[in-house]
This record gives sequence, structure tokens and C-alpha cells, in this order.
Amino acid sequence: MRGRFRDTTFRYPHTSARGGLPPRAASSRLFAVKMVVAIFVFAVTMLTPLTSAAQGWTEETPATVYSVAVSDDGSLVVAGRRDNTVVAYDANGVQLWTFTTEGTVYGVAVSDAGDRVAVASEDRNIYVLDAAGAEVWRYRATSTFLAVAISGDGQIVAGGSTDGVVSLYDAAGTLSWEFPGNDEVTRVAVYGGSGGFRVLAGSGDSRVTLIDGNGQQVWQTTLNYGVRGLGVSADGGRVVAGDDRETVYLLDGGSGSILWQESIGSPVPAVAVSRDGALILAGGEDGTLVAFDADGNRVQDASASSGFFDLAVTADATLAVAALTEEVATFPRADDGAFQIPEPGSPFARFV
Repeated sequence: MRGRFRDTTFRYPHTSARGGLPPRAASSRLFAVKMVVAIFVFAVTMLTPLTSAAQGWTEETPATVYSVAVSDDGSLVVAGRRDNTVVAYDANGVQLWTFTTEGTVYGVAVSDAGDRVAVASEDRNIYVLDAAGAEVWRYRATSTFLAVAISGDGQIVAGGSTDGVVSLYDAAGTLSWEFPGNDEVTRVAVYGGSGGFRVLAGSGDSRVTLIDGNGQQVWQTTLNYGVRGLGVSADGGRVVAGDDRETVYLLDGGSGSILWQESIGSPVPAVAVSRDGALILAGGEDGTLVAFDADGNRVQDASASSGFFDLAVTADATLAVAALTEEVATFPRADDGAFQIPEPGSPFARFV
């Protein structure tokens, strides 16, 4: 009995004859380490923003994101990047497919149903892809395309290029007409469809131009500085633009007259307008996000994690999609009408 008691005497922290801890002590130490790691991972996970559609999601990218677009129902989000890549995501931020061009992707656009995706590339091509990211057609021009737009029915595609030309293509990729301008075309937008449409173009010389379906100018308005952002309501009644200084403009779609203009304190490369023209969003290079009502009243001021390059909204304006330097992000709209911008994740969360 005495020997039995001696054999069970607690010897920790003495080492065994071979060095290190005895097996039982080593096992306890390993268990404790595992518990600490598990608790740390759990805590970090709880600090990490959720990625469900209800919470919005953010995808960090390896290259600058210049453009984004979204289908009417938010089920397809497309981003164009500096590393020659077009990336498509579902409503939860899960990557669906990628498409590679031979130059920086400056513009992307999506039809209402998400069955057609238009791409403007530095490689002088306009591409049109199907819902799975397969190429339907491409058109090669003599200069770089900076902007692209597609009609809601996917039948009309417009491109804007560095040589100041707005190009119009039909559903088969045939060039219908070219409208010559005086400076590079930084943004284009289309409203209507195969039954009748019009094209808007913004240019570096501060002009916003409305072009009819035959390629003829309807009106032209000059802003204070070069056009960086451009959007139009579904019926063409309201046109929103952002300039290279700090101003957001709302124009009357019938005449081109400026209804109001407001400063957000930073160059405005990203704008979006709801289908009914009741909501206007503007994103600044400094990460400022401002929402306006149709009368120019500021209804929300917020800040994102980095500067904006582009913005898009779903048909019901309950979700905004943003190109944020090296991130693609979605901002759902809460019941109070404010868009929810997620807080950046902690460095520990990103590490894990």
C-alpha cells in the first residue's frame, strides 16, 4: 500500500528521464492550448461581420475595382477590376464565375434579369457575356473603352471610349452608329430597350449629352468639372451626375436643365439613382456616401472603409452595390431607409 501511494505522487512540473513533460502532463498542456485557440477563434468569429444578404457582404480583392453592376433582384453582382478580371457573385457574395480580358476592366453593366453582362476593357474590346460568364460576342475598336451600358432587356449596348466616341451595338454585336464627342467619354447610361431607347454620355470636358436611338444629339449640358459618375432613372426623367471636384447634380431628363446641385466634399466617381428617381446615391473618393431624395435633401451621410469608384442599386432600391478601391461591398437598406455600411473586420479576424 505504501508503494502504491508513492507511485501516485504528483511530480509535475518535473521532467521525465527523456526530457519534456510526462505523458499525462503533456496531454493536459496540449488540451489547455487547444481550448485557448478555440476560444480565440470563437471570439474573433463573433467579431467578424456576417456575410448573409440581410447583413450585406464585403469581398476583398487583389486589384482595384473600377466598376460594379447588379441585376434587378440583386441575385447577380458583377465587378470589373484592374487585373483584367470580371468577377460575378451571387446574393450572398459567393463567387460564381470569372472572365479575363487582355486589359483593365473599366466598366461593367448588367441587364435587368442578369442574363447579359457587358464589359468595357482597356484592350479596346466591348464584350457581352451570358449569365454563366461565357462570351456571346465582342467588338474591337481603335481606342480604349472606358465605359459601357446595357439596356434592361439586354438588346442594346453602348460604349464610351478615350477618343470621345459613343458607340451603339445591337443584340448581335453589330455596330449601329457612332456619336463623336470632343473629349474622352468617361460614363454612359441607357434607358429603354429594343422598342425605343436613348443614350446618355458623360465626358471629361464636363458635358452630359443625351443621344436618341438614331445617334442624334437631343440636348447637352455643361457641368462645372469633368463628369466622373452618371446614372438615369428607368423612364429617363431624372439624370444624376458626379463631377471631378465635389458636386452631385440632378438633371431634368427632358431638357438637360440642372434641377439642383450639392457638394459632398470630394470628387464624385460613383452615383446611382433608383428606377423611380426618388433616391440618389453619391460616393466620394474619400469614402463618403450621401443619399439624397428627389428634392436634393440629404437623407443619409455615412463613410465606407475606402474610396468609391462606382455604385449601383437594385430595382427596389433596397440594396446598394459599391466598388471600393480593393473591395466589392453590398449595403442593404434598413427599415428606416438608411443603407447599412458594415464596419471593417478586425485585423485578428482577417488573419484567422
